[in-house]
Amino acid sequence: MKRFVLDGEAFDDDESFYRHVQEVLCPRFTWGRNLNAFNDLLWGGFEVFGYEEKIELVWRNIAKARETLGPELFDAYLEIIRDHPNVTFKLEDP
Repeated sequence: MKRFVLDGEAFDDDESFYRHVQEVLCPRFTWGRNLNAFNDLLWGGFEVFGYEEKIELVWRNIAKARETLGPELFDAYLEIIRDHPNVTFKLEDP
């Protein structure tokens, strides 16, 4: 199973969050930079992992990520991640 890590310390606003997600999940693919597009990325098929391929997604430094994105947007991203049957998800905070 492929493992991908998002890091709350790697971004400091919405735009840099989207760049970070792109670097981690689809470095050669430009995406819509919104909740629906993030949902689509998690299904795969964008060169890094196959469509519906099982992956592990780890989100580190979640307190910083929640502060940066705001609680509503952060929670919306968590809900999208948790709803994906092909994604095993872990939150990590030092």
